[in-house]
This record gives sequence, C-alpha cells and structure tokens, in this order.
Amino acid sequence: MILKKLFRRKKSQTSDPIYKIIDVDVTQLSQFSDGLDQIQAGEIDGFIIRNVIKQDELQTLIKSHDQIADDQKYFSDTGMIVFPPPFSNVDKSLPSYSEDLKNFFITAASRWDNFPSDFGFDFEERVHTILAEISGGRKAETPKGVNGVGRYNPGCFKHLIPGEGLFKAHCGNLFHKEFPSFYEHMDEISIIENQMSYFVMLDPSKKGGELTLYDVLWVNAEIRMNGDTTLKNKNGETLDLNNRKEVKRTQLLPNAGDMIVFSGGRIWHKVELAEKTRRLTCGGFLTRSRDDQAVYTWS
Repeated sequence: MILKKLFRRKKSQTSDPIYKIIDVDVTQLSQFSDGLDQIQAGEIDGFIIRNVIKQDELQTLIKSHDQIADDQKYFSDTGMIVFPPPFSNVDKSLPSYSEDLKNFFITAASRWDNFPSDFGFDFEERVHTILAEISGGRKAETPKGVNGVGRYNPGCFKHLIPGEGLFKAHCGNLFHKEFPSFYEHMDEISIIENQMSYFVMLDPSKKGGELTLYDVLWVNAEIRMNGDTTLKNKNGETLDLNNRKEVKRTQLLPNAGDMIVFSGGRIWHKVELAEKTRRLTCGGFLTRSRDDQAVYTWS
C-alpha cells in the first residue's frame, strides 16, 4: 500500500486551484516515476519526500555548514544568510559583468566538485538520485555555465535568522522579469516557464518557518507591489495576501531530512518568519532541458 496523503485547499475568491501535495517516504518514491511531469501538467502540485537525508548525515552536513566563514556568505536585508552567494549578485551593469559571470560558474564548479570532501556528504548526488526517480526517465544534473564554462550551483544553503529571517512572497515566474540577464541563458538551455522549486530541510525552526502556499497563481497576479503583501493583475486589480478571507492558504513544514518539490514557478508562496530558532535549508530550482533528456538543478 502506498503511503501518501493529499493536502487539498478550498476554493478562493481569486482563483480555484486545489493544491495537491503528495506525502511519501523516500523508500516508496518509485511509485511516482513520472511525478515531475505530473507537477508540470498540473495534475499534482508537489511532493513532501520523507527521510531523504539520514540523521547522522544531517549532523555532518550542518556541522560543515556552520564552519563556513562569514566572508563567503551573502547577508540579505530580510534576515537570510545565503551560501554560496546567489546569482543575483552578478551585476550586469558593471563593465566586468562577462568576467564576473565566467568566474561565478568556474567557482561554482570547483565548489561542488570539492563539496563531498569538504562537507563530508555529497548533497548534489543525493538530490539528483531522488529527482531521477520521479523524472520520467530523464537524468537529473546540474547544467553547465554560459559557453560551457564551469557550471551552476545546484543549490544554496539558506539560513533564516530567528526573529528576522523570512522569504518574501514570490513565485519563480516573477524572477524572469527581475533577473532577465541571468535567465537568458537558462531559457536557451531549459524551459523556464513554470519552473519548479526544491529544498531539503536541514534544521527546522522550533516555531515559524512554514512554507505558505497562497491560493493565487501567476496567471491571476503577475505584479508584486512594494513589500510582499500586495499583488496586482493585468487589469490593475489588487490582492492583499494578508487578508485571509480573500486569500486562502496552506502551510507545509517538513521535518529535518525531508525534501519538498513543488510548482514554485506558478504558485505564489513565501516562507514565514523563523521565530524561535534558525531555519536552515538547502535547495534551488528545477527546469527541464530543451532536448527533454534531463532535469536541471540550479541556483
């Protein structure tokens, strides 16, 4: 018997998706061999995959993360610490952009080639093994950089500082407009529309830090106003995400070692404030290659 559970959401005033998140142990994942195709087709909206990383592996990974020097990290203004620094740090307006981008990919390749020995655990290999099980026969891999130089980061650690850290409301399709230069290359090699998101929970906050999925799709609201609480559609109509009567929502909180894969490109979502203790995850984005032979992980 397949152990799965569907989280369903009620109809809202703004759109009527019913989000279906399949809850399954990693040992039973082979039952969903075309899971990513189902997500892309809108048949389901994601997975909570339990026990992807074992507890002893988690402790090794967390300990290695906590030894990373601060000067190697990116500190955001929303209480989030990111390692490696995100692609958005590569500034196209600078004369050195081409060289900076080249160095970004070269550095990423070196970092992840050495990751298993430096961190005592091969995070990339584990993630690719899991994703390959639900990729419909495609291989899971990290794409090469522009002109085949280096490669992307398959994921990033994201550390939310207790009492400060959160992710503002967003969806992956929004980033295509916010970081068009970076997405140019990804669009050449993969299908970026309705990209998926993934992350592995390493250290959950004792209070807060939930993944909130709003009952709003990208097609219903393509503009995020100042801050992260108001969205606007093409007709100029606004939507207040703080209004629970107007916008329904569901929240997911995986345990340490669990992995979430979901339709982050089309579903507006956020991560709530980590209140008591930090929230530490590692993850990134998923897109299908243009030749449809691979699923790419990148960040």
